[in-house]
Amino acid sequence: MMEKIALTTLLVPFIGALLTACSPKPMAKNICSLFALFATLGTVVLGWQFLAGGKTAPLTRWSAITESRCSASPLTVSVR
Repeated sequence: MMEKIALTTLLVPFIGALLTACSPKPMAKNICSLFALFATLGTVVLGWQFLAGGKTAPLTRWSAITESRCSASPLTVSVR
């Protein structure tokens, strides 16, 4: 559920910007503010669920990252 809220929170400003750009000037200001409010509410709901869920986030094993078979340099990336 949190993934859907996070994705929606990320996409709402882009949809709002598109609608704002396509709308007449008098309405654009209100549409922009409305979509900014939706994005803010999405962030609040996401934070609330994160807090209610025990403040846990998925952990990454750092040993798995450092022991991976990939090596990178500024110019190339190679996989062994």
